[in-house]
Amino acid sequence: MKVNDAVTTVDSGEYQCCAEYGDDSTKQSMCHTATVTVEFDSGDYGDYDGSRSAQPSPTPGAADLCHDYPDNSLGICSNVLKGLTIHADNQEKIHTIENQIRNILKKFRTDKISISPECEKYAPNALCHYLLPTCDSTRGYLQLCKSDCEMVKFSKCHAEFKKAADGDDEELNYYAESFECNKLPDSEQKCTSIGLPPVLDKDDKCYAGEGIGK
Repeated sequence: MKVNDAVTTVDSGEYQCCAEYGDDSTKQSMCHTATVTVEFDSGDYGDYDGSRSAQPSPTPGAADLCHDYPDNSLGICSNVLKGLTIHADNQEKIHTIENQIRNILKKFRTDKISISPECEKYAPNALCHYLLPTCDSTRGYLQLCKSDCEMVKFSKCHAEFKKAADGDDEELNYYAESFECNKLPDSEQKCTSIGLPPVLDKDDKCYAGEGIGK
């Protein structure tokens, strides 16, 4: 479903709850009926089908969307997110997104794509910080730095992203397209770096636009 409106009705229906009380000789029942409407409040979150996450667009300072990363988690992001507060709908959503990341990397390792040692080293951290930005009490949320994203997508994992975008796996097509570095903050702004240098020297006189194809 493409979400374009400010508020989109996902589901609506009439629900009834019944309960019995009293002992066997005086047992009575009571029922209440209510109409429930489920709405999704969003600007444009891309395709939302409950199974995958598009470009994260968290709201700065939304404390109700900040959750401690589960201490007992053995998820793929535990080495970089343990002890931090994560911007997500809830802790279960953190687990869901980690499974999505694991699935992406598993597909990268197939014979059709394969994954280089450098991509294997940096992709997990990049995907974790991209899809699970951390919360900051004073600065809102911290997304992956644009320069780190560019370095992963256009250098360390360039072949993997290209094959994912050009292949016939719809899920990989989706993630390759939605990994949008240009929407992330620059390194001098609020963001989380995974320690990669910029793809290009933007002070170079040949740099223009996104710098791709310099």
